[in-house]
Amino acid sequence: NNLKQRIDNIISFELKPTIQLHPDFDLHRVLRDHSSSTSDPSPFISQDTRKSEIPFATDYSSYLQPVSNNSSEANISINTQRHYSRHTDAASAGTILGDNDHEFQLAPLAMGYGTHYATVYVGTPPQAQTVIVDTGSHLTAFPCAGCKNCGEEHHTDKHFHPEKSKSFEQLPCSKCVEGAHCSADRCVFSQSYTEGSSWSAYQGTDKFFMGKSKSLAHGSDEEGGIDPIASVYAIDFTFGCQTSENGLFVTQLADGIMGMSAHKSTLVQKLYDQHKISHNMFAMCFRHSLTVSKDGVTAGLMTLGGVDPRINSSQMNYALDTKFGHRTTRSSWFTVYVRGVMLYSDVNPDQIRNYSDKLKTDGGKYFRMPINEKTLNSGKGVIVDSGTTDTFLHTSLSRNFKAAWKTFTGEVFTNKEVKMTNEEIHGLPTILIQLKAFEARADASVDVFTNPGYVGAFDQIHSNDVLLAIKPETYMDYDKDKDNYTPRVYFTESSGGVLGANAMVGHDVLFDGENGRVGFAVSSCMYEDLVDDEEEALTKGNGGEVENEGDGMQLNVDCVLGPVIEKIECEETVRIDVCIMK
Repeated sequence: NNLKQRIDNIISFELKPTIQLHPDFDLHRVLRDHSSSTSDPSPFISQDTRKSEIPFATDYSSYLQPVSNNSSEANISINTQRHYSRHTDAASAGTILGDNDHEFQLAPLAMGYGTHYATVYVGTPPQAQTVIVDTGSHLTAFPCAGCKNCGEEHHTDKHFHPEKSKSFEQLPCSKCVEGAHCSADRCVFSQSYTEGSSWSAYQGTDKFFMGKSKSLAHGSDEEGGIDPIASVYAIDFTFGCQTSENGLFVTQLADGIMGMSAHKSTLVQKLYDQHKISHNMFAMCFRHSLTVSKDGVTAGLMTLGGVDPRINSSQMNYALDTKFGHRTTRSSWFTVYVRGVMLYSDVNPDQIRNYSDKLKTDGGKYFRMPINEKTLNSGKGVIVDSGTTDTFLHTSLSRNFKAAWKTFTGEVFTNKEVKMTNEEIHGLPTILIQLKAFEARADASVDVFTNPGYVGAFDQIHSNDVLLAIKPETYMDYDKDKDNYTPRVYFTESSGGVLGANAMVGHDVLFDGENGRVGFAVSSCMYEDLVDDEEEALTKGNGGEVENEGDGMQLNVDCVLGPVIEKIECEETVRIDVCIMK
């Protein structure tokens, strides 16, 4: 019904008597995807005019093409030859009816030492750099040539060489930004982090875009792995050329860091400002990997400008971003409001269902801890921070949590290393975090007592609040060298808290800078599921070569239409009454 409504709207808007389906349109795939989808009830039409419509990657309306002639028939042509499709490529644009209304970019994320990182390409010609994706900060920086003791032997790439880029510009003192000050004719600045690491850098601007890792793109050396589709998103971007590092920045796998908070200087904001993406939002989807490598171990993906529901196994539920509209230069975090904390266990822990409904039907037990909401959300509040490996909650929760843990497990909770089997890990309770919903009332069509991701019967008054489940497989950190586990949830904060990367694992998390909300959906975060062999089309057709034109790139791949194999009357596909009404 959603698809039909969308097609009706498109046809009536175009005021064309006929339409022609794009040769790659697969009706069986559409019906299969939408019959099994558990995404929002209407992914194409916004239910609330106050909110921007999220550009879903599965909007099949991009396959519709107006027919230029006045034939009374609509031709459906199915092309047997594959082509390069935005629905399966890692970093390609999504556009509805050829406008710029729904552009987004997909890119893989790799596993680092507890954090996830992306590959970016900087300069002309592009040089690959890897950066931790960090919603807890806003600055982007990585080591440049001349950076001393900056861990090049530990990092995935060689230092960035500004002199090798013909588009690099070192900012003069008259153009310093973000609190940088002039020193030796350069804009210099530094950044320190709560865990003790820090770096110093000078400011520069260059061509910059996210893309595939070099291993995924079968590239090598500095210019390997350049994705011509991803390069469409190249913008002039200001970053820090690091001259010194200490702490974890020296030994981490990624070369540098990319701040992704809701600050005006971040990549997403700049992409939006320069009309490369049409919505000021992005989604991160983390999955955990026990293996790390300099070549990059894919462990999730990021969507810039929207969200891709194909990887999700539940609908996305939205928590209120409490700082939206009240951000400052020094405080630009995505902040949620924690309304409750629970421990939960049942006999079917892997089923994706509403937890309160599971408790009623499957049995099990849960414990809701007494909390002081004002204390728990004090100070900076509780932030969602992808750059922090672990989760940190207010110290006032410690006593009740430890008592509940003892009841559930019979053991004393500590953050010390323990020896456990896989079966014992699976038997540990799930930590449930109740987050204040974006909207006070749920949509009337949504059953918050049975649909996953809602608090449901756990809180009858706030039943549509978001319920974030942190499973033992994610909060128990495994050390394969020692073959033991360490609980990575800490009760040490004197104000507020941090939902770190381990709370995000297994979820597609939308950071919506337009509407002031943070969305959560249960997800496989399998980037590989979105990529198939359509990429081979780059080497087919007229050679599939990539042409360089100036500083940009173009694909030279012809679109080849197959023969028409079926025709249907236009009247069978179009609601004429809607067209007349419009």
